[in-house]
Amino acid sequence: MPNSAASMSSRWTILLASCMLTFCLGAGAVLVYQWLYSRSVTTPWRELTKEELAGVDAGHARAAGSDIPLPAPSLSGKVHFVSAEGDNPQVQLGYLVHVVVPKLDPAQVPARYQAGSIDRLLEVVATTPASASASAPTPAPAPVEEVVYDGHLRIALKDENGAVIATLAGPSAILRSGQDNLVQGFALESVSPEKAKRAKTIEVGMTLTRCASCVPG
Repeated sequence: MPNSAASMSSRWTILLASCMLTFCLGAGAVLVYQWLYSRSVTTPWRELTKEELAGVDAGHARAAGSDIPLPAPSLSGKVHFVSAEGDNPQVQLGYLVHVVVPKLDPAQVPARYQAGSIDRLLEVVATTPASASASAPTPAPAPVEEVVYDGHLRIALKDENGAVIATLAGPSAILRSGQDNLVQGFALESVSPEKAKRAKTIEVGMTLTRCASCVPG
């Protein structure tokens, strides 16, 4: 009987240890899943609201001497967060933004860009290859009909109280008048999962850096 009792006690000990191990493994798996889930901030695409569209800032371009104004653009688009792969805990903001720019109004084009103007003629002469025949006539300059600008997206993440959590920027983009310009990609800077989760508002605007069609005066 003593041996039988000892055997029974040993079995109960093994059973209890197995139950405890199973419980610990299950609880550990749940904790690991919750930890991984808390780090994942990948979200579906969502449309930007009217209040989140911050418009276009041309101040930098004007300061750089741009004298052909870009027709007032309209913005629309969508954004989402994407968790980085691997062990990187950071989160990226992806965007797809349409910048629709009306056609250039000829009345807004300075006279020096009109066909036949001295400045336009000098521009054509300056860009004519030196190897061109001296007897060949200088081609007539064409008037500027559309304008091209360089710029980049500016992005502000704000919490539920409207306080700025982070400011981000997109890579350089090209805007052409008379076109629907598609700007898409990821912000250059990443943010922490905590900041991404706190972001209730994502303001997106465009900053113009220079007029690629303009000629320094």
